[in-house]
Amino acid sequence: PLQMVIRPDSDIKNAENAASDFEKAVLDESGLVIHVQVVQRYAEALAALCGSAGGSAAAAWLNGLGYTAAEAQHCGQPVMQVERGTGSDKHTGQAVAILVKKNANFSSAGSLRNKTFCRIGFDDMDTWLLPSLMLQAARVTPLDLKAVNDYPDIPKLVEAVASGDCDAAGVPANVLDAFANDLGKTADQVKILDTSVEFPYAILMVPAEVPLGTR
Repeated sequence: PLQMVIRPDSDIKNAENAASDFEKAVLDESGLVIHVQVVQRYAEALAALCGSAGGSAAAAWLNGLGYTAAEAQHCGQPVMQVERGTGSDKHTGQAVAILVKKNANFSSAGSLRNKTFCRIGFDDMDTWLLPSLMLQAARVTPLDLKAVNDYPDIPKLVEAVASGDCDAAGVPANVLDAFANDLGKTADQVKILDTSVEFPYAILMVPAEVPLGTR
């Protein structure tokens, strides 16, 4: 059977339990037999996709960074993209931003050299992986920062910026709207310094080894 590798957004156990129902739905709709493999990291999905030439073919759902890596390695072709929302509120991806205190004298991400940057964790997409690319585009590497501190969630991250404990933080670009109820007046004490391009939620990549009819 064709392998389909998925890194779920929600609890991995729930995804594993739902995998057999998904396999049956695909079989009933298309006649295709697929085997769903649930993984914990997008890197595992990318490895399975790129390893298709040497073994069983594996289609993989990848995030924006994984898709970019797959394209660079010529590992597959995009066939489907996740879309969320409806009408004018419809999006295929999300941008991230660098947040600073409202009265901070920073003109761009390049101003954050030797400053304290805060995030949720080293493997968090919205608060570190993508913002760190924005910093590097502005010629600021992680080693150029004074410190990198972790906070448990987005509201505490924003509060740390507002209080001055953090000079800047990586956040989803819509953070002030999405967390308005949690932030309250704290939202008035911060501002967006820089915003990224929109990164895809997820893209289904299929290796060249999969016949056209199956795709």
